[in-house]
Amino acid sequence: MLTKISNFICRKIQRLISLTVFPNSPTSRWLINFYLAEIKNRVSSFETSQNLGWLLTPSHPFARKVASQFMSLDQNHLGNWSINGVELWSTRQLEKNVIDAMVDLYQAANQKLEGYFTSGSTEGNIYAAWQGRNYLQTFCPNSKIDVIGTDLSHYSIKKAANLLNLPFIVSPLNDSDWNLDPNGLYQTLEQRYKKGQRGFLVSLTMGYTQTGTSDKIEPILKIIRKLRKNYPETHFYVWIDAALLGFVLPFIENFTPFESTEIGALVVDFHKFAQVPYPAGGVFYRSKFRKYIEQDISYLPNKDNTLLGSRPGYTVAATWAMIQLQGKAGFSKIVKQQLEHKAYFLKKLLENFPKTEIISAENSLTCGLIFHDLPNQSISKATGDKYGFFAKPIYLNFAKTGRRLVKMYKIYFLPHSNIKAIDCCLAELASEKKS
Repeated sequence: MLTKISNFICRKIQRLISLTVFPNSPTSRWLINFYLAEIKNRVSSFETSQNLGWLLTPSHPFARKVASQFMSLDQNHLGNWSINGVELWSTRQLEKNVIDAMVDLYQAANQKLEGYFTSGSTEGNIYAAWQGRNYLQTFCPNSKIDVIGTDLSHYSIKKAANLLNLPFIVSPLNDSDWNLDPNGLYQTLEQRYKKGQRGFLVSLTMGYTQTGTSDKIEPILKIIRKLRKNYPETHFYVWIDAALLGFVLPFIENFTPFESTEIGALVVDFHKFAQVPYPAGGVFYRSKFRKYIEQDISYLPNKDNTLLGSRPGYTVAATWAMIQLQGKAGFSKIVKQQLEHKAYFLKKLLENFPKTEIISAENSLTCGLIFHDLPNQSISKATGDKYGFFAKPIYLNFAKTGRRLVKMYKIYFLPHSNIKAIDCCLAELASEKKS
């Protein structure tokens, strides 16, 4: 009854508040607050504890508290605060501290790295591609530069190529590991070289969004060295998209992405596994590349060396707080727990769906699932909506078997994932098979 009354009042308020035009006169705070409360209730009704298929997790209560405290201060982080010699104060000092801490986590303190807070890995990938493109332009014109990735590369890589007016070239996936095939990459690069291309922006991925698989860095760099030796006129800029696994792998294995000097940059998200409120990410790059995008600002003492201009300080404070709160031990515990949840889910799933094709990697918290046991390889819309599962047919290019049509669901084991939700999901999937 109360819900019906609330909805009735809300409809009346919608008639009073101009929702599609700019209001001519002030609206009362009571009406504003009431309408926003209704919107908030709808958002709160989404049961995130049952979410297994969307790449999102609730921010940590402590992170939200810190963020709200610093949001009122309205700190602007225009500029890059990781550069040595830049005067620091307030939350900008915290940004420098977080960048230094992440460089230490990647065991790269001696690599002369810089970085800054981004809105997330989409921004980070665009920044890395922009930086790399400008570097390659010192060797060849824009028309002779390609962006190289796979059919599983994040959509932001294609967006970056489009913004930079560069072709996005698909290199094939390895048939067994579902990652960038090294020999296929050599063939792709050689073919593009013979068509006149000389500069290559190679986007590698640690944890593909749809499968959780990762490109094998050293074998790929070996292929690039081989091509450079055979074709000395070629030039490369390589970066790693590690949106999720960049804040997972360091806590369970020896993760040294900058060990090879051929890696120019790495991007990561903090609003995923670090449980920081949106928007929060980071890009880390070798300081020698900054000059290729840096410009003077006529009305400020700062230099322009980031993609966005003004950036919020509250997410920086929240990220710093979460790193201090959890430390390596805390994050390691969470990662190990979710790896156990992953193993439990897959074991139970195969008991009911033995034909399921599982695509993942050993220390990944992402799985791609192809349900060969179900008609049309599809689960019901009701189950999909409840747990966040979504799949649509896509073509993927493989090194040996060529193009293949795949319908694959995704599942993520993030900090909020729990056995209760997993068991409920497994039970509903099992009932679908019976029906």
